[in-house]
Amino acid sequence: MSRKQEKCDATLKTETPKQSTGVLHFDFKPHRSENEIEKKVVPHEQKREPVCFLKRKASFQQQKQFHLYNQKKQKTMADVTFRVKAHSENPTKTVAKARGFEMVIDEPVEMGGTNAGPNPIEYLLATLAGCLNVMSHVIAKEMNMQLNGVEIHVSGTLNTDKFSGVETDERAGLKQINAEIIPDTDADEATLEKWLKTIESRCPVNDNLSNPTPVNIKVKKKG
Repeated sequence: MSRKQEKCDATLKTETPKQSTGVLHFDFKPHRSENEIEKKVVPHEQKREPVCFLKRKASFQQQKQFHLYNQKKQKTMADVTFRVKAHSENPTKTVAKARGFEMVIDEPVEMGGTNAGPNPIEYLLATLAGCLNVMSHVIAKEMNMQLNGVEIHVSGTLNTDKFSGVETDERAGLKQINAEIIPDTDADEATLEKWLKTIESRCPVNDNLSNPTPVNIKVKKKG
């Protein structure tokens, strides 16, 4: 081993990131690229120990990879809980609050309501449309696909007999939900097919509607 390499190894063992001469800094800031860091330190280091600089650069890259791995790991482990509070204003009108927003749910007059807002099924369909819109843009960005906007049509069919108290073998909920996404884009068919499949697999509302989800409803006396 040459004297220069021995000197370099000794320096790396004794120096800490805060004691560095301007090279070994592991405070990763999004607005500073690795190229910018290299541009800043290369002229200084070339005057001293080029071999040492290469070792320090490798250490920087290892730290960067570890930092990115931890970020990804933290994102994949996170569970988020959403909450809504609601109260009835009359037998068909419900006012629900989520964060600082208020939603009015009602039934149309022909179904005994006061028509003060969309009914629960319409909100359900609108929720799917909203989620599809978000995922459409998120995934288009990830795919580097130009997307100027989307138009979404959602419909669902149900039999109202069970809702009305009529004896029937029909289920109470929707028999089927149909959604159509009309993107404003110049992407080709192959790209659109991949885009749609990814949306379907990653849209939370679509997942809840397509797969059984445990729903726990309990009664609590007002005290």
